[in-house]
This record gives sequence, structure tokens and C-alpha cells, in this order.
Amino acid sequence: MLLINPATHPFGGFLSRYVPVGIPVAIGMIAAYLERHGIRCNVHDEEIERVTPELLKEKAKDLEHPLIFGISCLTAHVSRGY
Repeated sequence: MLLINPATHPFGGFLSRYVPVGIPVAIGMIAAYLERHGIRCNVHDEEIERVTPELLKEKAKDLEHPLIFGISCLTAHVSRGY
């Protein structure tokens, strides 16, 4: 399982200036819950490294099957939560 925190800036358009870069606490809590219940989970924070098709292919190699991707979206993240 791969959980993705989309970036707000510069991809968030006019809303990105109102939303500071933050720590993806909600995704961290979900990942911790899943790990505690025996489900291996990876987290990718796009504020650190932009998600590209190549990056997803590389990260998918390390995932168990079936492949599961989760994307967290606040209003300011919607343009990247495609």
C-alpha cells in the first residue's frame, strides 16, 4: 500500500499561498494504524519529491499485490490529487 500526500505549492494554484507546508499527520496516523494491524504501508510526501509516473512505477515494485494507492486531499491539494 502506498499513501500519497499531494503538494500544495506550486501545484495548488491560488489556494497554495493560503496553506502552509505542513507535516502530513493524517496520513502518518493511517499508516501507523495499518502497520499496527499487520499491513505494510509506505508514505510519499510530494512536498519533498514530486510524484511522476516513473516514481510510481518504481514505488509499485516494492508493494505487495494487489496494489493499493491512497491519496489525501484537502481543498488546496485537489489540483494534484488527480
